[in-house]
Amino acid sequence: MSHRWTRAAALAARVLVGLAAAALCVLLLTTWRRPLLTLFEEPGHLQGLVRQLGPAGPLAVVLLQAAQVLLAPIPGQAVSVASGFLFGPWLGTLYSMLGLLAGTVAGLWLVRRWGRPLVERLVDPQTLARIDQLAGALGAPLLFLVCVLPFLPDDLIVLAAGLSRIPLAAIVAAALLGRLPSVLLAAHLGRGATALRLTTPQWLVIIVATLVLTAIAYALRGHGERAVWSLLERIGRQRESKD
Repeated sequence: MSHRWTRAAALAARVLVGLAAAALCVLLLTTWRRPLLTLFEEPGHLQGLVRQLGPAGPLAVVLLQAAQVLLAPIPGQAVSVASGFLFGPWLGTLYSMLGLLAGTVAGLWLVRRWGRPLVERLVDPQTLARIDQLAGALGAPLLFLVCVLPFLPDDLIVLAAGLSRIPLAAIVAAALLGRLPSVLLAAHLGRGATALRLTTPQWLVIIVATLVLTAIAYALRGHGERAVWSLLERIGRQRESKD
């Protein structure tokens, strides 16, 4: 019953976050449409505003990335793209990785502090059983693969691995190495956007295309998740047979 209520609460939270985001978009497009479009069309304006914030700008990226490890509704890749857009590919990647490091360490501390009851409220029983089995068979490489491969809830899996015998340092290292390629790519994409001088209609086409692709990926998530779990379980069985 508790798992059912937890999943219902998580679904309700995602719906509320989605409605809040939609309301915010409507507010921005109706009230501050012209200033926002100017920022997109002239990226230097936004970058100049962020530079005026001093250390608060990078700190905001670090805190957002740390929060998205613990709060699923925050899109981590969007934060990485924004970080690259504002600070360039290398500093953008550095700030994002620092946030991921802080969020992962904080999450693992909470797991070690509150134990399995906390994880059972976050992860469904089937996924938790898979993590228990594969963590024993693959160890830290499991977490690297989980963070590299798409479709799986990598943040929750990394936190759940805190219950295993894998050393915390190995968990953190595997998670950061697995996330680095996607963060670096996202930061470069964000930086590439600053070189584009797109018109408002072109930006709208890009935004709509991104939303469509995101919806397609979300619709296929169930099939992709089953395929990735099957792959990991096959690797785990091969590893156990060799041992």
